[in-house]
Formats: sequence, structure tokens, C-alpha cells
Amino acid sequence: TTLANLETYTRALLREATASGYTQAQINVWLNEAQRIFCQRTRILKTITTYATVAAQRDYALPSNLIDFNSISAIFYDQDTKLQKVDPVEFYNASANDPYQSGESELYFIEDGRLHIWPVPSTSEDAGTTTITEPMTDTTGTTATVADNSVFPYATGRLIIDTEVMEFRGKSGTTGLTGIRRGVEGSTAATHLDNAAVTERDLWVHHAKTPTTMTASIDSEIPDSYAHTLNNYEAYRGYMRRGDDPQAKSFEARWEADLQRAWQETASNKGGKDRYHQILPMDALGRTKYGRI
Repeated sequence: TTLANLETYTRALLREATASGYTQAQINVWLNEAQRIFCQRTRILKTITTYATVAAQRDYALPSNLIDFNSISAIFYDQDTKLQKVDPVEFYNASANDPYQSGESELYFIEDGRLHIWPVPSTSEDAGTTTITEPMTDTTGTTATVADNSVFPYATGRLIIDTEVMEFRGKSGTTGLTGIRRGVEGSTAATHLDNAAVTERDLWVHHAKTPTTMTASIDSEIPDSYAHTLNNYEAYRGYMRRGDDPQAKSFEARWEADLQRAWQETASNKGGKDRYHQILPMDALGRTKYGRI
């Protein structure tokens, strides 16, 4: 759904065809605020951020687009192992005898803006590495030739060359990678020289993400079936500013009902409401008892 379409419908709800009461800039601020709060409270936007683990390194920076800690699920891709999430006390109790014990990681927790894993990877269990044996001379190519593709345990996976993260969907022989998707995870597709290092991204973090700010050229990321929800929030804010209490409360109730429905549908798609999937207790303006998130 485009920002222009959302603005037009919002003005219809506010009963003003032109920017007589609210500027386009103000409308856009509220729409982006609505999208952010909607995603915070429903965790509807999911993504994967991957890391290349390093031998003896226990902690890794959290994704910059992470929307809340409780949406995280960490998986060691090459071991096909889902790590168990624990709180810091449980973590330190488990690792008390040897905080930097090496081995196949089993636990993770979040502290000080970082993801901590334990046991820490050893040199034989950290991310695999190889090199490309042919330069990648464009930013759209979907194949790569590497010295040894066996460092990737499966026929699909993610890797990083220089600063570009790529996803491959197949292997060819002992050196080929095929079906490559370029510039994933917000990285920029680029050219790469022969012999450039290729590193496996073996730690996969599944999480809810923040939406990209809508502009004239960037549409809303939430599903079209929920786009009207943003307009209900916008109308609530508009009528509240006008001092029209009955209308404001009416649109606030619609907004809250939409949030509950979206959360329930999202939880249902996950196969049920797990312990970390629950609608966040905020007021209509996105404030918790601790303040705005």
C-alpha cells in the first residue's frame, strides 16, 4: 500500500479532502508512527539476520532492526540445532564452571544489547571459510565459483563476501554455488575480486523487525489486509487533536480491535501462541508503563 493511498483514505476519514487541517508532513508522521506501533505490538514482520561465528567468541551484536528481545529464535544452521533461550541467571548458572567452554552451542541469552551463546564455538565448529576462484564482475550474477563448496553443509545457506551477504539455493559439483540472491539482510550487492574470502553465516537469528519508514517511493511493509488499521490510528490522532472525543474513541477502539485480530492471526500462523508471542501491553500511543518503546 502506497503512502499516497494511505494519506488519501486518512483525509476521507477526517473529512477533509485537502490539507486544510493537517499538513501532508503531519499525516505522514502519524502513518509511520502507526506502522511502527502496529509492528511492535503484533510482531507481524519477520526476518532472519545471520552471523559468522568466530572461535572462542561468545557474544554478538543484536540486529539493528530488532523490534523486541522476546521475538528472537537462534539456530545453528550447519548443525541444524535450535538454541535454548534462557535468562541471564540460568545462563550463568549453566556456564559457571567454564564460561568459555568450547563445543556445540546449546544456550543463548540477551544482555546489554548483545546475543550471548554457550558453549562457544571451537576452531572446528565456527563458520566455514573458502575463497572465490573467479571474480564476480557484476551485482546481479546468480552463480559463484569457490575453491571448495563443502564448507557449506547444505545445498542452501548464506555467506558473506567482503561486506555483501548472499543467499544461495543450490550447489554444482564441488566448487559451484547457484541460485544466489544478492545483497540480502540490508547489505549492498557489489563486485568482488578473484580470491576474495567467502565466509559461511552459520548462526541464524529469526526475529520480528521494525518496518522501513514509508516515503513517496517506499510503500508500507505490513500486509495490505491490515493497511486500513493505520488509517484508524491516524483518524484517532486527528480527532483527538481536534477535541472530538466521541470520534477519537471510536477510531481508537477500531485500532485496538485491529491490533488484537492481527496478533491472533499472526500467532495462529506460528502454530499457536508460544511463551514469547504475546501482544505487548501498551496504550494506543505505543507507551508501556515504562514509557514509549
